[in-house]
Parts: sequence; structure tokens; C-alpha cells
Amino acid sequence: MGIKVELPSNEVHRLLDEWRNRAMQLEGELTELQAAIGSVEAQLNGKLPAPLTTTDKLASRGTNRHSGAGRQKKRKGENLRVLQSYLGELGNKGATIADLSENTGIGVSSVYAVLMKHPTVFSKGHDKLWRIK
Repeated sequence: MGIKVELPSNEVHRLLDEWRNRAMQLEGELTELQAAIGSVEAQLNGKLPAPLTTTDKLASRGTNRHSGAGRQKKRKGENLRVLQSYLGELGNKGATIADLSENTGIGVSSVYAVLMKHPTVFSKGHDKLWRIK
């Protein structure tokens, strides 16, 4: 036996949106965790290249997409244009937020923010893949 709580329609819609947004964030985190697990398993099986030397690390300094060092701020609307272009190239295939982030170099949270800010441009299908409308 359960408890029934009645809520105004607008509150139900707000809760559904909140839960859907959280589910999308968790999907992105799950994809990242699966990639990390795959990487560690590959290391255990000796399938990864040798670790970077100090010289390699210094040469690549500031090019890590997770590091703000040496990176210029993108122009307003640039992430939107990049995502539209990438999804346009995929056609009807679609992509997850994690795939979009990985293939465009845009951070997961930024991809998520652009998708949420432009519901008239992007849509999420029943297969949980994002496409251009």
C-alpha cells in the first residue's frame, strides 16, 4: 500500500524535467566511468603505450581539454555551432552527451548546457541519442 500525493501540474513537469536532466548527467558520468574502466583494464593487459616522459608532458602542457591553462575562451555561440555541425554530419545517427563531448572537445557540462538551452535545435530520441531537429 502506497501514499498518494497530488501536486500541481506545473510542479510535476518541473520535477520530471529535473529528473530527466539528472538522468542525462548520470548517463554522461556512466560513460566516463566505463571509459576509465576500459583504460585500466587495457593497462592491466599491457595494451596501452608507454607513459609520457616529462618532456612529452611539458610539450603538451595547456592542451588538456580539462585544464584551463593555455586555453582561450571560445566565442559566444561557438559550442552551439560545433555541436550543430557535428550532429549534422552524423545525420539521423545521433550521439550521447559523452560522445558529443569526446568527439568535439567540448566539456560534458558545456555540451549538456547547450543542449538544454536550445530545445528547438536539438532533440533527444527514445534511444537516448541527441539529434538535430
